Amino acid sequence: MSDLLFQGLPLTPAIARRLILEIFGGKTSHRQDIVDRIVQVHRARGGDAGASSNPTATIKKALQLLKEAGLASNPQQGYWNVTGEPNEEIDLHSSTDAELEDSSAKED
Repeated sequence: MSDLLFQGLPLTPAIARRLILEIFGGKTSHRQDIVDRIVQVHRARGGDAGASSNPTATIKKALQLLKEAGLASNPQQGYWNVTGEPNEEIDLHSSTDAELEDSSAKED
């Protein structure tokens, strides 16, 4: 995967899903560990992690979408088992990003 793929892009659920599959595929991890690592890798690859006002909410949404797609499970509160393959094709400009922004606006 090109390190320039996320250059200048904010962390979105679509990008987070792709990174989660790549880094955590086949592993069970605590959600906060997933958040910390995804933000770190996104920044290291040139992404604008600061543009996401709430990376935890972004990654929670990505995990929920992976669960709905059968690529992750939540065996215990706070823990996620990512079963998907890292080469899953995910649209980086998914409509779910707009859905996240809409739901965040409603919570404020």
